[in-house]
Amino acid sequence: MQFEMSFRRRCAIAVQGVTLKKIVSLLGEYYPNVDILIVALLKNNATVTFNNVEELLEYDNSGNYRIKELVIRTWSHQFRIEFELGFSIFAPYGTTVVVNFRLNNQNDCVGFQAKLNAIFNEMRLPMYYTILSKFSPIFHPIILLFLVFYLIRLYQLWPNIINTQTTSSQIAFSDRC
Repeated sequence: MQFEMSFRRRCAIAVQGVTLKKIVSLLGEYYPNVDILIVALLKNNATVTFNNVEELLEYDNSGNYRIKELVIRTWSHQFRIEFELGFSIFAPYGTTVVVNFRLNNQNDCVGFQAKLNAIFNEMRLPMYYTILSKFSPIFHPIILLFLVFYLIRLYQLWPNIINTQTTSSQIAFSDRC
């Protein structure tokens, strides 16, 4: 009997060599003697196939040959993980990680998912990256300008707020006499 699970992560992540090696070693634990294939979709819509993580880490990831999507899978299609690494100026991030896998034991499925989630938590960027990634990058300067104007306005009103609180407490005190 085979159990199939899938899940998604919707947060900003940083894919690094150390975490990729952890994922591949975790695959070795649950899928022994299975060859792993790493496929990268580039910015210019070309596809590059790597046989191991070391080949991927040696790849020059720049310019039109920048990786925008990374897929790690087994040849037998028992495991597939997709990382969406890039987005355009007009399109915000959606799902950043999609995982589909099949194992023979339900307990193995739950344990495997928990270990993968622990690795993804290591890859996770601070919350403000996730919040900004929900908006299209074209809106980032607009959001920044709004925050700057808000802080300037608050700075201008701050002396009035302090004086108003002081005046009302003085008036309340003078009414008691």
